[in-house]
Amino acid sequence: MSVHPVRHVAIVGAGAIGLCAAYACRRDGAEVTVVDPSDGAGLGATPGNAGLITPSHVVPLAAPGMPTLGLRYAVDPSGPFGLAWNLRPEFARFVYQFLRSCTSAHVERSAPVLHRFGMQNREAWLELLEDTGIDCGLQQRGLAMICRTQRMLEAERRLGDRAAALGQRVEEWSEDEVSVRFPGMGLQSAGAIWFAEDMHGSPDRIADGLRACLRERGVRFHDAAAATAWRIQGKRILALETTAGRVEADRFVVAAGMGSPALLAKAGLRLLLEAGKGYSLTLEQPPVLPDLPALLVEARLAVTPMSGRLRVAGTMELGDAGGRFNRRRIEGIRAAFRAFCPGYPAEALEAVEPWMGHRPCTPDGLPYIGPTQAAENLLVACGHAMLGLTLAPVTGQWIAACCRGESVPEWASAAVAVDRFRSSA
Repeated sequence: MSVHPVRHVAIVGAGAIGLCAAYACRRDGAEVTVVDPSDGAGLGATPGNAGLITPSHVVPLAAPGMPTLGLRYAVDPSGPFGLAWNLRPEFARFVYQFLRSCTSAHVERSAPVLHRFGMQNREAWLELLEDTGIDCGLQQRGLAMICRTQRMLEAERRLGDRAAALGQRVEEWSEDEVSVRFPGMGLQSAGAIWFAEDMHGSPDRIADGLRACLRERGVRFHDAAAATAWRIQGKRILALETTAGRVEADRFVVAAGMGSPALLAKAGLRLLLEAGKGYSLTLEQPPVLPDLPALLVEARLAVTPMSGRLRVAGTMELGDAGGRFNRRRIEGIRAAFRAFCPGYPAEALEAVEPWMGHRPCTPDGLPYIGPTQAAENLLVACGHAMLGLTLAPVTGQWIAACCRGESVPEWASAAVAVDRFRSSA
């Protein structure tokens, strides 16, 4: 990316990634405008997610075993994972690249990057929250990966060993220890692996607080404004056309989640990105509220306490970007929770209205961050899948660095390169 004086940065997208990019760019002294099609009430993948900040997740979504898992649940519309098969050429290319990435070699390359990235983000979140004063109920209590069977516990132990070898604090808990640490939950478990570095909080309070802080610091928001076109001269973008008018800037950042591919295609970049539809159920007055968050491993459910609420989140349905609620998957979440926690009051989740969001997923499970050959002053920050909250602040820092004419750190640049699957529009 060529170096030009940066006075004004325009960011498309006001989820966790876009807001953290706006925060970092504003701290650099740039004028910042955020364009988002929502009305400011928090659409997208951020508000209803599990609220987990997980540097422990050092294995990408594209890993050995995922194709088998997809086939296992292909005939189960209530299962935790699935592919929404369709005839779009982009989907076929995505699946092809996804299958190519599901190798041990890819995991070996990616794990050190995700570990370093995640640990830097852990510290960056603590610094951001201290600087802004946002109260999101952040807790540094780790995350318990609870397993029902010895077989799954052994598999999770191997993941724990990988994280520990990279420098993270990991413990194994017995069945009795799980019962003591999660009283009243009625859990059926063979034990758990506890990752000490993980944190949790309320994602809606993070997003609302950061938005309010940015407004106070002079960031302009164009809410309910859709980005429609680019004004381009040669290899340089001059302006972004929106339904609220034209936005001129020195740098343009697309951090619009699943809205990113259509907008980037208009700038000449076909981005391989598919929606991973997920759901959550939030109990406002739970009959039992644990102190710690947990992942119920076989059920692939996150259970997170959030300032007096309890959120149960799960499912990954790749390829479905539509707004239709899959009631069978929602019932699958309820059934899986009941099976894992038979001692929990059975009616607790029945009356809860579900939330749905689309996680933007890349074929190799690593995000797109940085510049692209499509235009010299265009930056991309999307594709974080389930790690959007985990990786947001350092993603924002890297985007701000690129706006200054610097680069993504060398140790991560190839892994997150925007053009690694590039084909021309």
